[in-house]
Formats: sequence, structure tokens, C-alpha cells
Amino acid sequence: MQQSATTSRLRTALARAREKFQLFKDGKPAVGSWTLLIGFILFLYFQFRLQPYAIWIRIPLAGLTAAMTASLLLIVFGKLMSRYQRGKSLIPELILAVLFSAFLALDGAGLSALFWLTLVIILVLFFALKHRLYFYLSFSGLTLFVLVFVSFRVIDLEKTLLLTTYQYLWKSSQGLSLSHEIETGPNGLLRVRSESAPNLKMQIPDGMHLYDSDALQETEGPGVPILAITSAPEKLDRIPSAILYRIPEILGREEIRNRTELLLGNLRSDQIEDLQKEKEQSLFPPDFQIPMEGSFWTYVDRFEADRLRTGFFIFRSESAQGSATQPTYLLWIREPVEEGFPFHPRILELLRSIAWES
Repeated sequence: MQQSATTSRLRTALARAREKFQLFKDGKPAVGSWTLLIGFILFLYFQFRLQPYAIWIRIPLAGLTAAMTASLLLIVFGKLMSRYQRGKSLIPELILAVLFSAFLALDGAGLSALFWLTLVIILVLFFALKHRLYFYLSFSGLTLFVLVFVSFRVIDLEKTLLLTTYQYLWKSSQGLSLSHEIETGPNGLLRVRSESAPNLKMQIPDGMHLYDSDALQETEGPGVPILAITSAPEKLDRIPSAILYRIPEILGREEIRNRTELLLGNLRSDQIEDLQKEKEQSLFPPDFQIPMEGSFWTYVDRFEADRLRTGFFIFRSESAQGSATQPTYLLWIREPVEEGFPFHPRILELLRSIAWES
């Protein structure tokens, strides 16, 4: 009897939920239900975008951003429906459509500028022919895209701020405790010794030098700087060059790539132009002694008056004895583009020499 009553209450609750959250009522879209559905989908997506951070960080940030986006959608589409039903002028919407399309064309948004120009032309035609329904449907779709796209940018900004904060705290706490001893040997042999990781060895190519200056510790990078190899012993800006960092184990190619794209984007109008993302790079034995993965960009440096390549390779050591973590290193590379070579010959020689010492 009690089980039957519980089942009945459950069925009643489900029936009320279905009635309350119908996507269509009386043949018309239920704005509130659609907003909740979009908000839930955004929440799941934002959770995924905020990985690999802890769930107690992801849930509040994803929930807050999704709730703000869903609320904004509800307000905006409520206004749009009201203006359509009251027969208001389409001129404000047309101006907004042009501004939205210009913003998306400048940002890229995964589509070409020609696509957004075509969309504007279609909206202008609907406006001129006074097809209010088609105009509002097209403008509503554009508005939905813009709001969701901006929310994606917000979540990426939150992730970048989290990454920057985490890196700063990690460097502050680990910078003093992480000690690395650099040994030099014959023929440019370098050994990096650390208590928390296997020894790393590499060969300095001919024409390059070990950067000998305390200023290396002041460089802004993704981790704790260990050493630098440059084309001049006392000049870090001489290319080709490479800087070796110890980075937090939580960071991978995607996190460093996002951070780099943000930094390059800020420099784009001041120092660089024609920024192009190259395909992801991965190095494997037997051509290279240890597996690495990375990302690279090419651009024209206005100060150097030349096309340059910049990017990084990440590689992880085997877990140190008694440690559950894998010490992670990043090699940051800056070099002139050499036609016919995947990398500058000196950098290629350096990459092939990097190995863990048995």
C-alpha cells in the first residue's frame, strides 16, 4: 500500500514536471523552458571547458556563468517578442545586427567575414521587403549566437585567470624549494640535476651558448626557469633561443596553448602581424630520444623585420622514486623560420639531444 502511494506521488510529480517544462505550449515555444534547457547545456559545456581544475572550482564558475547567460537570454528574447508583437520599428534591431556581425567578423568566431556579410545582406533584404517574421527569426538566431559566443569567451577568460593565478601561486611556493643543478661537460654537454626528478641531459648546438645571467629568474614564463640556450651568451633576445622551465604537473598542451594565444593576441597590434597557428607538433622516438608535444605559431615581427616561429614542447619524466607526480618540463622556443626545415637546424639539433639520463 505504501509502495503504491509512493509510486503515485512520483508519477504525479513527473507529470507536473513535464507540464511545467514543456518546450512548446499552445503551439508556441516556451521561452522559460528553452532558457533552462540552454542554461543546463551551457553548464555541462563550461564544466568540460574548465577541466582539469577541481570540481569545487568548476561547479560554481560554470553554474554562475551559465545562469547569467540563461538569464540574459530570457530578458533579451522577452524584449524581442514584446517588440515583435507590438509592431515596433526594426531599425534598432538592424543596427544591432550590423554591429553583432562586425564584432563576429573581427573576432573570427570560426566563420569567415563573408558569411557575416551575407547574413547582414539577408537581414537588410528582409527589412526592405518588410518581412518582419523572417527578419525577427534571423535576428533572434544571430542574437542567440552572439550571447552564447560571448559566454564562451567569458569562460575562457575565467580559465585563463585561474591558470595565471595557479601559476603565480605555484611559482611562489615552489620557486625556492625546487633546486636544479646545472653541470657542463665536454662538447657542450649539459646535465640538469634535481632531487625530485631524473637527470636531464642535452647538447648545446654549435653557435649557441648557455645564457649566463641571473636575469633569467626574472623572465615571465609558465613556470620556474631553469636554463636558457641562446645565440649570444649574455643576450636572451638573440634568436634562435630556447628556455627550459619546470611547470606545474597539472598543466598540459591545451592550457599552455590557450595562455600563449591570449598573450600573442595582446601583442598583435603592437609588435606582430600575420599571426598564424601551425598544426600541433609531437616528437617521438626513434627520431627523438623522448616523446614531446607542443604548439607553435609563426608571425612577422615588426622589430626583427622577419618571419619568426615561437612555441613550446612539453615533456614529462618518469615518476621519481617515492613520488606520485611526474615532474614536467617545458622548452620555450623562439627562432627564425627556415624554409625547408621543420625547425631551425640548431633548434632541431637541440631537440634531438634531449634525453633522460639512466
